[in-house]
Amino acid sequence: MKITLNILLLFVLFQSSAQNLVPNGDFELGPDSSSTGWGYFVDTLCSNTVPVNGPDSWFSTVGSPDRMVEGTVFTCNWDLDTAQSGNAWIDFGYNEAGKTTLTSSVLQDSTYHLSAYLKHESFQGFATDTHRIAFVFNGGDSISSFLVVQSQNWQLFDTIFTATSNSTELTIKGVVLGFSGTKIDNLLLERINIASLPEDKLEVKNVIQIVDTMGRETEDRPNTLLIYVYSDGTSEKVFRVE
Repeated sequence: MKITLNILLLFVLFQSSAQNLVPNGDFELGPDSSSTGWGYFVDTLCSNTVPVNGPDSWFSTVGSPDRMVEGTVFTCNWDLDTAQSGNAWIDFGYNEAGKTTLTSSVLQDSTYHLSAYLKHESFQGFATDTHRIAFVFNGGDSISSFLVVQSQNWQLFDTIFTATSNSTELTIKGVVLGFSGTKIDNLLLERINIASLPEDKLEVKNVIQIVDTMGRETEDRPNTLLIYVYSDGTSEKVFRVE
């Protein structure tokens, strides 16, 4: 994977490519209640061996990731929780993985923005080990969450990468660090165009507001994806490396 390190990177999103390439990335499409896996799954605690469909456009590759819905969480140790937004999220435990086909192929040498909200799955306080998630593209790129998922609050995982090969599928893998899991919500993958400009170029039009990817006003800071709002009504995604 090639990481672009410019003094100032302005991420200008073309209308044709500024779309989420991950189908059902918010996991809202699926059964109305929590599933016990994306296939035949034997849960001795819940005594459940019935196959239940997982979220639309996704299927299990290893183990049995679980799609959880607010208000329908089983009593067999899953956290009684709320989604980051909407009412559904996905739980990945140790050695569990799920795969989806992208709506458009990831193209070699193109640059992409990947983000997701992550939260620790403690199984109602029983699991205290840390956990990690890896995003793996079938063309060869693999992006591991550098965030050690142990927080009881939703945290934004946000990265920018240049693809080293073409890819048509994305797999999420639970990385074993012990008995624990990770909740995932609002997964976003979008192609972006990069233009490198000197800092004084920004003075051509005035910056009137800086917000983060959630739309919250913030101060300018390096190594963080921000949105600059200009006096002429335009806006740009900016990632400044220091």
